[in-house]
Amino acid sequence: MAAAGTIRGGRIVAKKKTIQDVARAAGVSKATVSNFLNDRHAHFSSATAARIRKAVSSLRYIPDPGARGIKSQEGGKSLGIVIRNSLDHAVTTAYFQQVVPAIADALSAHGYRALVIPETRDRQRDLTYIRELSKGLIAGYFLFDIETDDPYVEALELDGVKFVCIGYNRQVRNFVASRHDLGMEAAVAHLSEAHGSRRIAVLAGDLSQTIARDRVKGYRAGLVSRRLRWSERLVLPRRRGEEAGGDILRLGDLLASNPRPDALLLPYRKLHEVETLLEERGLRVPEDIRLVLFDTPGGMQGGRHSHIKTRVPQIGKTAADKMLLLLKNNPEGQGGVFLDVDFVPGQSCGC
Repeated sequence: MAAAGTIRGGRIVAKKKTIQDVARAAGVSKATVSNFLNDRHAHFSSATAARIRKAVSSLRYIPDPGARGIKSQEGGKSLGIVIRNSLDHAVTTAYFQQVVPAIADALSAHGYRALVIPETRDRQRDLTYIRELSKGLIAGYFLFDIETDDPYVEALELDGVKFVCIGYNRQVRNFVASRHDLGMEAAVAHLSEAHGSRRIAVLAGDLSQTIARDRVKGYRAGLVSRRLRWSERLVLPRRRGEEAGGDILRLGDLLASNPRPDALLLPYRKLHEVETLLEERGLRVPEDIRLVLFDTPGGMQGGRHSHIKTRVPQIGKTAADKMLLLLKNNPEGQGGVFLDVDFVPGQSCGC
């Protein structure tokens, strides 16, 4: 059934979503939604707040700033966090689980709130939604996973909207990024020099994302500097559109090859799947294959698992601080910031 709407110029135009639609989708009253949108929600449960945020994002609801009285001398008191790919993927990734709350906490201390805006399959609609939100409601945006010739960057620059990118892209002036490339290069160097690994594979993630490409860049630089052979067969990306676990299936094929990898770099969220696969194949860690984790949860220490430690909460706070300076037109907010990463050895690589 087609969505309800009005006819303009011979076209059916979708009906604008209302606060009642948000309330119905979230299972709360209109008054509850109104209180949430006007920052009167300190007594709300986290579950109620989460349902309202999800309803606002999924319905692409655009409140009327004039009716809500949310304008101030600085514009809207909300800032958008644009999440690429699916929201489900973002909320199950350790990186997003740490950096988004860090941004929100730093903003809250200055009277701002964060609105998470997940991308849908209709990018043009997403762009229209974001540009409409910028007309009084959203003061600026945090952008993740910037692409080459990124349409969000182009649109926000055209509209004069302030934004900070999480991750490095040479086309963007204001960003906060970790040296993921140096972390991967350090891991490859350690595996090669300390343990003699020669065939190091990597579960690379989605290579359309800046972070994933940076990691592969560092991985390759580490191989070249140690005069190890580069092979595309050892790089296992997560392909868009493939069923969950497709990269693990390809890892299984790689482990069955001769010679098989003697070390593997992998994201923390894949650890259980990889350990299950290795157990099925009768492979021991670290005797048969050495493991190094990245995208690890905060507070993870050395010991059992070797890992690349990223200062993720610091990324969020630094990005928020940069945005607050930009909102005040303070020139100190301009420019990029790189944060270091550390390689932490553990038992899984043989240390």
